Amino acid sequence: MQPLSAERSTNDEAVAALNRVLGSEVFEAAGRAREFLTFIVQETLAGRGDRLKGYSIAVHVFERPADFDAQTDPLVRVEAGRLRRRLAEYYQSQGRDDVVRIELPRGGYTPVFVHLGADAVPVVKPQAGAPASPRNKSWRPIGAAALVLIVLTAGLSWIFFTGKSKPEPTPANGNSEQMVARGPRLVVLPLATLGEGAGSGFARGITDEVIKSLVDFNIFATASPPAQSLEPASLATLRQDYQAGYALTGTVRMDGDRVRVTVRLTDTEFGTQLWTWALDDDRVGSGLLSSQETIGESIGKIVSSPYGPVFAHEIERVAGRPAAELDPFQCMMRFYEYTRAFSASVHAEVLGCMERSVARAPKFAPGWSALAVLYLHEYIYGYNPQPGRAPALDRAFDAVGRSLDLDSSGRVAAASQASVQYARGNAQGFADAVEQALAIKPVHPGMAAQIGMLLTLSGDWRRGVQLVQDAVPFAVHVPSWNYTAIAFRYLQTGQYEDALQWAMKVDAPSWFIAPMTVAAAAELAGRHDIAQREIKRLLELEPDFATQGPELLRRWRLNDELLEVLLLGLRRAGLAVS
Repeated sequence: MQPLSAERSTNDEAVAALNRVLGSEVFEAAGRAREFLTFIVQETLAGRGDRLKGYSIAVHVFERPADFDAQTDPLVRVEAGRLRRRLAEYYQSQGRDDVVRIELPRGGYTPVFVHLGADAVPVVKPQAGAPASPRNKSWRPIGAAALVLIVLTAGLSWIFFTGKSKPEPTPANGNSEQMVARGPRLVVLPLATLGEGAGSGFARGITDEVIKSLVDFNIFATASPPAQSLEPASLATLRQDYQAGYALTGTVRMDGDRVRVTVRLTDTEFGTQLWTWALDDDRVGSGLLSSQETIGESIGKIVSSPYGPVFAHEIERVAGRPAAELDPFQCMMRFYEYTRAFSASVHAEVLGCMERSVARAPKFAPGWSALAVLYLHEYIYGYNPQPGRAPALDRAFDAVGRSLDLDSSGRVAAASQASVQYARGNAQGFADAVEQALAIKPVHPGMAAQIGMLLTLSGDWRRGVQLVQDAVPFAVHVPSWNYTAIAFRYLQTGQYEDALQWAMKVDAPSWFIAPMTVAAAAELAGRHDIAQREIKRLLELEPDFATQGPELLRRWRLNDELLEVLLLGLRRAGLAVS
């Protein structure tokens, strides 16, 4: 990829590139972004690119007064970020085959025109200091008997684990770029071998695979010296010496080709056993290594899940505390609580908490991903509208862009990007975001479930529901929307009894989608009594659903087949949906 040369009729090619961008679906309703791009391109082609400053752009494009202060008002910087993301979106979709491209380098407002050349391909160069993608990381075996401290940036878990079991106080000025979300450290103790036989090496292999899995999912983990049990004294040692909030222990028993692995998660503060899990594997004889990998990855998936035992305990720890007192990590726990069973009242609380968090820690990428979801729900469900601000969908788009700028390999940012692109109706952008998210290996079930839900809504229920069903076994606390995806699948295939069965598993008293789905499925399954009960619940949550419900569902972008069957069921149940 090279800059345009004078011999390539630079101006003509640049103007043509600009026209292609402005004529695209991505920029069709981009408003001021169109004017912004046009202005800086025209100024650059006129030889005035070096004069492009925040002040001149604010005055000429955004019609700010002559006394505009670009140093204190971030308007142009924010709009430049939006423009960069729209350009990236265009070149990932409609403009993927464009030979001449427009780029807006960070740190300035002068566009650059690049030519891919006949044999060149687009190359995205990582930003300085950006974390490497997990796919590019090599793995070195970890000796279970040695003390190993693995320090990585948090990805899927949406938090940064640190060595502190309690959050450090916020700096007195309350405006520290260094502030990050702080959570507990997890210590993995070597699995013990029970009984006779050659199980010790197998147990060490599983321990290593558990640690590898946690590293792959970007969780802080520590492997400690061998230990057969956790007595109160050793718990105190782990908490004091390794500053560990949680300890993962386990045993391995072998009988011929069969093995039983049992693991436990313990709170080091009180010695409470929070979770236990057992797995029987009779495939050991066909391959020790593959069995170890399967067991280790399964444990890692459950422990690292935002709906797993660690975060469930952390959610309980912050329950009832005023949102204004929560640090960024604790706000993320409140956010997880919200995503279990969506509620408008909790949405408002979490929204304020997350906005304060990113204001205090602007480089907290997971916080921006969470905000993207919250803004998206403001748009889709009408939760806590903020008419004095930019449109909610635009704010969601900007927030996920901020998260990707900070951590381009973040799993949650990737899934959030797919959600936002789907809500915007950008089919190609959605498809690309789905593939990018699922390409982050290993695929975490929490992210897979979110992608699966979106695919189901879009009509690709075969692929979508499979992702959801594969993810459910790894969630100790299954989010209600997982079951909704499966209910939608059966509604679309006319299996109404099955749809009703799955819809009734949804435990989300304040989420209108739950009674709506149950009512439609029940009526179509011939259970008029259940349908009437759920219609009453639906109208308690959304009194104007008969007139406004279809618009809410259209914002949710349900595929035509699913939307039709839902409305059919509701109308048959007596709800006069317009």
